[in-house]
Amino acid sequence: MRTKMMMCVLGTSLLAAGAMGCETKRGVGTGAGAIAGGALGQAVGGNIGMIVGAAAGGALGYTLGSAMEEEDRRRMAYALSANQPVAWQNPETGYQYQLEPTDTRYIGQRECREYRLRADVGGRPDVIYGTACRMPDGSWEAVSG
Repeated sequence: MRTKMMMCVLGTSLLAAGAMGCETKRGVGTGAGAIAGGALGQAVGGNIGMIVGAAAGGALGYTLGSAMEEEDRRRMAYALSANQPVAWQNPETGYQYQLEPTDTRYIGQRECREYRLRADVGGRPDVIYGTACRMPDGSWEAVSG
């Protein structure tokens, strides 16, 4: 029974991570955290412990994955603020990015920058064109792309 329950949690965790898009660090972190938390919870508290552990592990994994993606967003914001191309490689994933601001314009009172983002994610190169506008607090908000 324990093995069957563990397989159910493992399968559910993997399906949830896949549905959330494991191509993102959040998806991978959530899936891995749920699996590890479920296994630890099962060992410590049986079936109830497994469920609680999977939920807690998934939440922690999601938070850690989000923090890694935040670093990529921080580098994008720097490139937009400096109005200069910036290239970087995420040390955790190996994904490579290059953001190049291409044009500055104003929408109402907001300073906006069009950009070209080249991304090599898992060996799949892609180019994304978009526009980001500066918020009153100085941060950048993507309005397209």
